[in-house]
Formats: sequence, structure tokens, C-alpha cells
Amino acid sequence: EAGYGTQATELATRLAVHFERGGEVRRAVQYWQQAGDNAAQRNAYPEAIAALRTGLALITMLPESSERTQRELPLQLILGELLMVPRGMASHEAGEAYSRAHALCQQVGEPRQLFRALWGLIGFHNGHGRLRTGEALGRQLFDLAQRQHDPVLVQASHVIVGGNALYLGNLVAARAHL
Repeated sequence: EAGYGTQATELATRLAVHFERGGEVRRAVQYWQQAGDNAAQRNAYPEAIAALRTGLALITMLPESSERTQRELPLQLILGELLMVPRGMASHEAGEAYSRAHALCQQVGEPRQLFRALWGLIGFHNGHGRLRTGEALGRQLFDLAQRQHDPVLVQASHVIVGGNALYLGNLVAARAHL
């Protein structure tokens, strides 16, 4: 790691394998996440997904703790996003990643992470035509955005809630939000 210096992030896959083989699980997970990020930036989604899955498999070797949860949560969120790109909103694998991320957010997540998890779950359920579930999750998303006083999150939640209302035929609510 020290030998690579500033190139360490660029050579994340090599370092991840090195730390994995050396039994340094925490650092291996960190570099598998970095390798996934690097691949995603190049639009190499299969490679990114494989790196994140390797990191998630290694996380199971760590003892149950808030640290483990905090390490797993961003990997699940990124994995969910990446799985939706090639496989679509209704991807069962993405739904599983977002469901797990949502559960982890209940333990340690911060509001923006919970927002991302809810956003992904809404897309997943809407993709399966479960609009009432998407609507309920949308209300949670909207409430979360309102509590954060973040105009970007509020605007994004209006789009989701308004879109769901439109799909459900509630044109008055759709117009109010959209």
C-alpha cells in the first residue's frame, strides 16, 4: 500500500486481493469498495458489481458490530444502484441490496443513506407494479426530506410522491407534488 503511494486508489483491485490473502479483511473490504467505485466510473458495471460482491462476502467474516454495519451499508447502496443500470428497476438483486441497506439504515444509517435506500426500494416496488407499497415508502421518503430541510431532497421526494400519485390516478396529489 505504501509502495503504491498516490496510485493506491487506481490499483485498488490489486491491493484488495493482497489484503484479502493476507487476512486483513477490513482493508480488503475498503479496497474492494474502491475497486467497485473505480470500475463504475469507467461504466464497467459487471466488474464493479463483482468487486462489491467480493467485499460484501468478506464483510461476513467480521464480527457483528456497528463498524461492520457501517462498512456494509455503502456497499449495499452502491450495489443496488449499479444493479439497476444493466438489469432495470425491477431487478430482484437490486431489491435485495436496497432491502438490506434499508435494514442497515435502521441501525446506523444517516439521513442521506436512508434516502438512497428508500429511493431504490420505491423504484424496485414500482417496477413490479406494487404502487401502494411505493406510495407508502414515498411518504416515508417525503417525511425524511422535510425533516432534513434539504431543498434537493425535498424536490426529489416531490418527484417520487407525485409520480406515484400519477400512476395511481390521483391527479390532484400528482399535480400538487409535481
